[in-house]
Amino acid sequence: MWMTMCLILAIAQDPAPSDPERDEKVPSPPVSQFAADFIEPADAIALGRIVSVRQLSSRSVFVARFEVERLLKGETEHDLLLMAHTPEAFQVSAQKRILFARQYRENSRFYLALGEFGEADATWKEKLARLEFLIALEEGDEPLLARRQKLLDRLLEEASLAPEWTRSNGVMELEFLAREMPELFTEKERTRLDRMIENEDNRARRRRLEAVRRKLDEPRRDSSKSRGPLRRRSG
Repeated sequence: MWMTMCLILAIAQDPAPSDPERDEKVPSPPVSQFAADFIEPADAIALGRIVSVRQLSSRSVFVARFEVERLLKGETEHDLLLMAHTPEAFQVSAQKRILFARQYRENSRFYLALGEFGEADATWKEKLARLEFLIALEEGDEPLLARRQKLLDRLLEEASLAPEWTRSNGVMELEFLAREMPELFTEKERTRLDRMIENEDNRARRRRLEAVRRKLDEPRRDSSKSRGPLRRRSG
């Protein structure tokens, strides 16, 4: 599992002004499944920690200040103020965490937290490395096909050498690519996938990889037809 899901309100102390030119751009489809689920919906993705919690005197609202050490996505240069109705929602800690936040509504100072994961997680390093790689792909200037090809190459290269969590996450992304852009899987990639299946010692992952391989052997759909909305999945 990628992260702890949460419903937290956050306030940016000084939100960046809207950029009309950026707003008018037609968004490209997401490169990966995780991007579809979490990177695209998030207006801000930040590395930081909760440094203080206080209760507002006028109502039963608790506010925590999330000190931003590094912004992985977004434009605000200020810390975030996170809000909840119970103090248990926050814990002041030196532990760093990644926070995913979405603006409550257009031009609003409020944000909704989509989820988080912290450095106490045994898979912290793998998750952070994967997140940085996926964000770089999302923000790249290359065509979608080229960026998804980079993702596929990474997934096939790390098949047998990556840590357990990274391999499981890789299977989810292979499922996504096989569903959204099967033309990426040339004979070379399919041979590498076959080798990946042979070397997979986890039964659940192997079954999922075998399902991917079978899907690639199905008759290809007419590319002129719409694929419809992306199915949101987590993993």
